[in-house]
Amino acid sequence: MSAEPGAKHMYTVISLSSTGVRAFNALFASNCRMKELSEPPTERDQVSLSLTYSPVSMHMCLRENMIDHVILTVSDFKRSVAFYAKALKPLGITTFIDYEGKDGHPDLKGFGDGKRHFFWLKEGKPDPQAVHVGFVAKDHSEVDAFYKAALAAGGKSKKSPQARLEYYPGYYATWVLDPDGHDIEVVNKS
Repeated sequence: MSAEPGAKHMYTVISLSSTGVRAFNALFASNCRMKELSEPPTERDQVSLSLTYSPVSMHMCLRENMIDHVILTVSDFKRSVAFYAKALKPLGITTFIDYEGKDGHPDLKGFGDGKRHFFWLKEGKPDPQAVHVGFVAKDHSEVDAFYKAALAAGGKSKKSPQARLEYYPGYYATWVLDPDGHDIEVVNKS
């Protein structure tokens, strides 16, 4: 997409205080500012971490990730809802919503954190080899708590919680197979 010379577009530029990147999530609201620029951010601007571009409108100052939701197909809806309700609780994923399907859309169960629902289940023929889902943990203790809760809810251990230095320093994760064999990861990156 090319812009007309002199056309104004909105860019989101996040400025970090001297507290640094580790405190980014806690500080973004007070340090976030919008700039109206006629050109894309310069290299100097990008030091402040340019994240999102929208030529039409900017409704969010920060986009934490680029994936809005995931729908996982499961063979036994009731069993999988019970599993994920218990397994995801240690991660703060404790709100649920039912979506009644119509016009060819299936019934869904949504899981969220109280702000939005981003993980959904639908009943059908699962293909566990086709998907890998990774959830974010705030710290190592959440990774450990998920692992224990998932096993107690009927999941199977694939990899117990551990540092995975082969990915990079600070990568601490666990992998559990859900009742259909989907590979579910929970990771803390510090």
